[in-house]
Amino acid sequence: GQGGAGPITLNNFDAVAEVPAQEVPGAGGSKVKAAIEQRAKKEAEAQRARAEKEAAERLAIEREAAARLKAEQEAARIAAEEESARLKAEHEAYRAKVEQDAARAKAEQEARKQADEQSKTWEEAEQRAKAKALAEKERSEKQLAEAQIKSQPKIPKARRKPLPLGKIAGGLFVLSLLAVAVLPYVWPLDSYVQPLEQELSAQLHQPVHIGNMSAALLPMPKLELTAVTVGSGRELKAKNVVVNFDFSALFSPTKSINKLQLNEVSVSGASLPATMSWLQSAGTAEKYPVARMELQNVSVETSEIKLPLVSGHADFDAQGHFHKAELKTGDDKFGFELESLQKHLQLVVNFRGSSLPLLPGVPFTDLSATGEVVNGEIIFSEIYSHLFGGMLGGTARLNWQNGWLLQGRLIAKSLELQNLFPKFGISGELYGEANLTLSGAKLSQLGDAPRMEGTFEAKKVVINKTDMETVARFGNRSDLARGHTSFDEIKGTLQSDGEGLRLRQLELSSGIINGSGMVDVAPTQQISGKLSVELKGRGGNVPLMLSGTLTEPVVKTR
Repeated sequence: GQGGAGPITLNNFDAVAEVPAQEVPGAGGSKVKAAIEQRAKKEAEAQRARAEKEAAERLAIEREAAARLKAEQEAARIAAEEESARLKAEHEAYRAKVEQDAARAKAEQEARKQADEQSKTWEEAEQRAKAKALAEKERSEKQLAEAQIKSQPKIPKARRKPLPLGKIAGGLFVLSLLAVAVLPYVWPLDSYVQPLEQELSAQLHQPVHIGNMSAALLPMPKLELTAVTVGSGRELKAKNVVVNFDFSALFSPTKSINKLQLNEVSVSGASLPATMSWLQSAGTAEKYPVARMELQNVSVETSEIKLPLVSGHADFDAQGHFHKAELKTGDDKFGFELESLQKHLQLVVNFRGSSLPLLPGVPFTDLSATGEVVNGEIIFSEIYSHLFGGMLGGTARLNWQNGWLLQGRLIAKSLELQNLFPKFGISGELYGEANLTLSGAKLSQLGDAPRMEGTFEAKKVVINKTDMETVARFGNRSDLARGHTSFDEIKGTLQSDGEGLRLRQLELSSGIINGSGMVDVAPTQQISGKLSVELKGRGGNVPLMLSGTLTEPVVKTR
């Protein structure tokens, strides 16, 4: 250019750029301006390139962290499955041991039963031997008396043909057997029914009705009663009752009953306590005391709950007091024992591979409950069961004096969440302690409004259908929120009633995500809750909102 400034080169570009544009005359000012703009453009491009490179590096790091997290979660899931398999193997071994113990106990019971029957047979044989010896003694005395009479001088009589005494004695013996065996079935016994009804009614202090009665003396004396009912409303009904006596009872005013067998028995559910009292008093009856009672196919008639048919026996001691009763179903899945101990009754209930009538949806691998029946209630001092792959125990008190009320303290160990909540996509092990209250005007209403309050701790938890860590890290992206979340431990308090389930003071912990909060679950399975979580390697807490349902949970940031 002109003016002595000289051309602009790379060597003097910076010096020229410092000169204000208005001080550079002519076309030189435009060139400086263009150079400045070009330099600014290059710097902007370089800065953008550096930003893009840093963003790419940060994204690569986050993706690597997400991949590492998913690998850790997968490893945790595999470890949880292996631990679950180990627990299941332990539970299977325990169940096999329980079955072996039950089989051994059954075999021992059968052996004791055979021994008792053999002992009874020996006693009967001994009694028959004594009776035979007594008859032989009487015959000898009679023969001695006859010999003394024969030894006295007699007036000679005209001889006549001797009678066939052997044939006469044989004929009389045959007639006696026929009379003993046949007479009770052909002789009308209708006239004895009403007096027997009156005597039994007086002993039980309840109306007793007998449809028909028959008797037999061989092989042992017995009465057979049909269509027997007890109670003003016929609360106890038996299709058939067989009363077995000893021969000595035929000649005694007290007809001791060796065995009272009641077949096809039905009991009104509302009168069950009263019916048990009637049966317990059978041993102390003055004229017809019972030593043993056998019951076949006993059913409890109630429209509220369905109870299985049970069969068993009840024994009474030498003084006629109730001693012990055992009843069970034909498949041995349900049974109970009732034993008299001092001033109360001890009750033992056993379930195996079945469900409680009030909890049909809860399958028990086994359940055992021991308690005392005192003053219109049962106090269970020990409850122990296996269900949902874990154990549940505790104590309880059941009262029915003013409606039905069940109060208890439960302790849970190693319950498998996947079995406990199969529809909710959650796995892990549950531990906890809680107070439980059930109440209702009727027995069938006892489980309608349960109330529970306690603490819980869940370990190795995997929650499917939602990825809380990803939502907390990247926000509400629907394409990233459908994974799963793993926690080493979740603990807190719980409250449950007719209004739903409330989880409070929640503490969630794992190697990647930790947090706290609260969750509510409505009776319709709707979820609402708030969590505050902290991610490993990232400062600050992230608030999360819970909604949706137990089967389709939704987690979002605020």
